[in-house]
Amino acid sequence: MLPKTTDPLATIAWSRLRDLSAPGTLPELCDLLAGEPDRFERWVLRCGDIICDFSKQRANTAVREALFALAREVALPEWIEALFSGAEVNNTEGRAAKHWALRLTGADDASSSELFATVLDARQR
Repeated sequence: MLPKTTDPLATIAWSRLRDLSAPGTLPELCDLLAGEPDRFERWVLRCGDIICDFSKQRANTAVREALFALAREVALPEWIEALFSGAEVNNTEGRAAKHWALRLTGADDASSSELFATVLDARQR
């Protein structure tokens, strides 16, 4: 069963983010960088060879926590699980969305071998 669809604008976290981003409330980036010598280490996400550097954004810990709260309020982890488990998350077409499968290499786990064969077939067309 799919998670409930939640309008992000109607969440408590969105209200918090709106308040946190009001004009004059966020510190200047130069102040954040000067005040947090370890900012790069704390604000970078790594996934394999991909590096997402959020250290140079005018966001503080309160903003980051509100963003995580927003993800929880809209059930993002559950939607991600539904996407990768093949649930019909594409409600406009009534089918699973498997765009992620285009990145399969064949070396991925054996449970994806049938899906990989389908991807190869689609690539060859």
